[in-house]
Amino acid sequence: THTANAAGTYTVEVTNANGCKATSTATPVEVQIPTTWYADADNDGWGDINTTKTECTQPVGYVAISGDNCPSTSNPSQTNTDGDAQGDACDTDDDNDGIADANDCAPLDKNIGVATTWYADADNDGLGDINTTKTECTQPVGYVAISGDNCPSISNPSQTNTDGDAQGDACDTDDDNDGIDDANDCAPLDKNIGVATTWYADADNDGLGDFNTTKTECTQPVGYVSTSGDNCPNDMNKTNPGNCGCGNTENSCLDCFGTPNGTAFLDDCKVCVSGLTQKEACVKDCHGDFGGTAFVDSCGKCAGGNTGLVAITDKDKCITSIEEITNTNSEVQPNPFSNKLEITAIVGSVESKLFDAMGKLVAQGSRTINTSHLAEGVYHLVFNSNGTTKVVKLIKVD
Repeated sequence: THTANAAGTYTVEVTNANGCKATSTATPVEVQIPTTWYADADNDGWGDINTTKTECTQPVGYVAISGDNCPSTSNPSQTNTDGDAQGDACDTDDDNDGIADANDCAPLDKNIGVATTWYADADNDGLGDINTTKTECTQPVGYVAISGDNCPSISNPSQTNTDGDAQGDACDTDDDNDGIDDANDCAPLDKNIGVATTWYADADNDGLGDFNTTKTECTQPVGYVSTSGDNCPNDMNKTNPGNCGCGNTENSCLDCFGTPNGTAFLDDCKVCVSGLTQKEACVKDCHGDFGGTAFVDSCGKCAGGNTGLVAITDKDKCITSIEEITNTNSEVQPNPFSNKLEITAIVGSVESKLFDAMGKLVAQGSRTINTSHLAEGVYHLVFNSNGTTKVVKLIKVD
């Protein structure tokens, strides 16, 4: 059998085994050309130009028509909006506007593109929250096309933002960004004016205020000052208690030695004693003199000091009776006495002094002494005559 590949008239020459040849008569031959068939995997009647078979008869799964613009997707209409190599059935951008059909609000209209990003406008001020979005072809309820709301939860159509930070004034707690909360800022929109001043009550008008009584305000209240430190808030003459305390001068608590709040004092001798003086207060002597030096001698009488009596230190020399005097011719009358005393037995001049039982001088004279002013009691008469001192114990009666 011989297959002719071209049309024409053919003869056949046959040679046998013995070398004998025979030639047939001329026979015209018509040649059938094989057809190119195209794979039609999607059975839409259109074949894939890139997958072919050339055969005389149609293979299964192949068709004679090529040009399937979606070889794997059935699309009998072969619609191809943008006229590119892919039909609409398998083209991801049917209108060739650069926007994938999935994101294209009008996939077949190149003049309408991607879906719009819409921004939530919870406060209805016309500006949306850039952090809350929807990407859709039509405007969702509660969303707007303009973002940048600097106070998403507080309506502020003006979007005023004094300090230019991420928050508008409507929701910013520090509008001028001076580090002071608006609630405490005397000028919330001026960074050069800050926190309110603490003012201190100045009740005594001395220019210094009471640290414990304050007001925090932007302007100075009446009766308040900006400087504290008055520890005597009601004493205009002092700002600190000092030694003597508020309301007192610094001399008012000094003792006689000059010690603040000291215990020194002027005793009966007008001498500053006790406290830090290292001195003791004076006392009365037996003669009744403060700071005096009189004392009770060995005879039990007040002597020395201002008594005019000489102290006797030898008890054997003490006078034990009225009659015990050195000159037996002298005589004092009367004894007991009442309104006066007389010394009669002494020759020559006499100086006499009368002392009470405590040694206090109560009367004096020469030979006669007035005693009408004296109270009843025991007395001592001391008289001197010619250099001799004599003592007589006497009793006064009324």
